Amino acid sequence: MAELGVMCLMALETLPPIDLYTVRRAAATIAPGASLSIERRAIFPDEPAMMVEFDDQPLVIHAVRERIPPDVYDEAVTGNLFWPAAADVMARHQARVTICAAQAPRDAEDARDQAVAVSRLAVAVSQALPVLGLYWHGTGRMTAPDRLSTTPREIELGFWPVDIWLGYVTFGTDRPGEPLVVGARTNGATPFLGRELELPPERVAEKIEPIRTLFDAARVLIGQGAPLSDAQVVETPGKRGRTWQVEFAGSRQAPLARLIDLTEADRSSG
Repeated sequence: MAELGVMCLMALETLPPIDLYTVRRAAATIAPGASLSIERRAIFPDEPAMMVEFDDQPLVIHAVRERIPPDVYDEAVTGNLFWPAAADVMARHQARVTICAAQAPRDAEDARDQAVAVSRLAVAVSQALPVLGLYWHGTGRMTAPDRLSTTPREIELGFWPVDIWLGYVTFGTDRPGEPLVVGARTNGATPFLGRELELPPERVAEKIEPIRTLFDAARVLIGQGAPLSDAQVVETPGKRGRTWQVEFAGSRQAPLARLIDLTEADRSSG
């Protein structure tokens, strides 16, 4: 089978038959202009799956009465700053549904299109099945099912749900009695941007703060649908809005794009 593209795994407490009528009805609400076709096929050996054409993307739905292997999602539930109850909830799951693009993305824009289609279909499937959580493959990111409810509207507005699509790691100084100095790095941004994004450590009030800032920048950059360029300037909107310059770093095996804050430099020079 050809290399698969963007993928998510949905954890379920049980696996009843998938109600395709509910999936179709939800998909029509989520993406009214998109055509949807579903065909059952024996894609995997001895395990039937469904081929889906949605958002002009060929996708696969594969459901099994088996848990997601713990080594796949353990990292995603340990110290999950966005969903503290993740570990307890995931301990109950007994089945999984995989939704993935049927082919590897051609470029950054195609990766984003695949992520949109997979996200929308995941929302539609969640209307028909008792989903406990969603794991975005290759990112170490586990998301609560109620987070999915606003995803279609966000996508429609171009507010890309990067907090679902991307994982993160934090680093810096977090010692009792000392200032909290934390940086963050994405996990899973390479298909969209050609590199992972990194925010160098800075003094913050909460450990989640640099992750939100990093996601703000990723949302803008992924919206451009193109790989990053060295010295590229990006502005993040909203209350946390700042101006950044992209600085290429890392190695050929692990290319990074650091975000250098130009906002403070501008204030100093002013």
